[in-house]
Amino acid sequence: MSVAVASGAAAVGCAGSWWAPSASAWPTLKGLAIGGLGVGGTDVHAIAICGAYIKAEKLGRFSGGSLSTVNDVRGSQHGFTLGLFNYANELHGVQIGLIDISDNGGQRGTLPLLSVR
Repeated sequence: MSVAVASGAAAVGCAGSWWAPSASAWPTLKGLAIGGLGVGGTDVHAIAICGAYIKAEKLGRFSGGSLSTVNDVRGSQHGFTLGLFNYANELHGVQIGLIDISDNGGQRGTLPLLSVR
């Protein structure tokens, strides 16, 4: 189990960093990820808590739970997200927020408060 603790825009620890210049440079996060401005990776298999932004890269997978202002899962989400804005390219779980968007199979679902697929 890895723990990443981010202060500002840089993560400290062996789990990776919040921002990388290309998708291939994004890490895989496992365990617990805590950040001030952002937490992200290609694959995120973790409980992620962040003040501003959580991202799982395109073709990646998010498994677990997240709490952030914005949860941006460009790949598939398997788990739970809680935030003001939640996006998942493919949702297999629960989103709770003011705006919840998922694009399963090309059919965009945009719902307020709760989205379950």
